[in-house]
Amino acid sequence: MAWSSAVTVAEPTEEPVSIERVKEFVSIEADVDEFDALLGSFIEAARGHVEAVTGTRLVEQTIDLLADEWSDLATLPIAPIMDIVSIGYDDAQGVGQTLDPDGYELTGAGFERGIRTKVGHGWPLGIRRAAGAIRVRLTVGYRSLPAPIKAALLLMVSDQFAFRESGVMGTVTSEMKSSMRVDALLGNFRIWL
Repeated sequence: MAWSSAVTVAEPTEEPVSIERVKEFVSIEADVDEFDALLGSFIEAARGHVEAVTGTRLVEQTIDLLADEWSDLATLPIAPIMDIVSIGYDDAQGVGQTLDPDGYELTGAGFERGIRTKVGHGWPLGIRRAAGAIRVRLTVGYRSLPAPIKAALLLMVSDQFAFRESGVMGTVTSEMKSSMRVDALLGNFRIWL
């Protein structure tokens, strides 16, 4: 199996937890806005970390994956998948082609999703023998974020906020608290390939 790393084509339009929710969690009054930009950057960083560690995407976004062989599509390396936007490939002459969406479908459930051809259809034979000759564009992300992931994000942002000044010149640097609770909360939401 030879998948590329996912490339985000359309970034999320919102984060999985709001600044208001984080302010409530870290006990900042709702009308205090001096930390909003900082909290926003911590939320984005926490989302990026969770997505990288788990192989999932937390909020709706569009991504591209590149594969070498049609058989690679049997197991997709990302989740949760909302929709297949398109599948393209380079033909034997190196010309880009797009498959008819009526010829393929998602299979599986949860984090074990793949793409197969529908009955009466098959994958094209004249594909260019090159790395990344198959392009899969997907809409990914949770429709409703699971509570354990929300809790993990809140803990991560809370730690980042509490330890935002990691040290003082001339003293031993304190490290940001690493929470085993975050790992435990994310344990069931990882893709294992």
